[in-house]
Amino acid sequence: MSHGQHEAPAARDITAAAGKLGRAAGKAAASWIFDGSTPEETYRRVLRGIEDGDPLIMDAYQAPGLSAATGYTETGLADDLGLDGGGDALAGAVTAYLDTAAESFWHEAERIARGHLYPSGCRTCACCGFPEMDATPACGECRKAGCEPGRSGSYPDCQRDDMDDL
Repeated sequence: MSHGQHEAPAARDITAAAGKLGRAAGKAAASWIFDGSTPEETYRRVLRGIEDGDPLIMDAYQAPGLSAATGYTETGLADDLGLDGGGDALAGAVTAYLDTAAESFWHEAERIARGHLYPSGCRTCACCGFPEMDATPACGECRKAGCEPGRSGSYPDCQRDDMDDL
């Protein structure tokens, strides 16, 4: 076996470990976007912004990075991974950490917002972001896409369909 063949599994292990750290950091950071006093409109705005890739939302909230300002640096990552610092292994680890941190940050932010807005798990209108039952009549795109606000039986197992009867 050549020397390069021995390095590949170690590099994969380092990248996987960095990704795991990034995933945990992203998930934790997303939980800080919302708190007990967050207005419902903020949940809606953030969710729509994530779905649309709106730069105003995407730039307003930052996924975890590696800098002195965040309290976790490349040196800290290298220490956590048992690396001596520098080199290709650290470069790959940094990329894996940042990529998975960003991905898990936005995924978790979306999950939290959806869970708050739609606890029954109803699917939402793709254009206005509201559950089909609550789709705003002002959203012309909803109607074009076949969204009929208030239509009973809009989705199987939707618990919101019978809420008007309460």
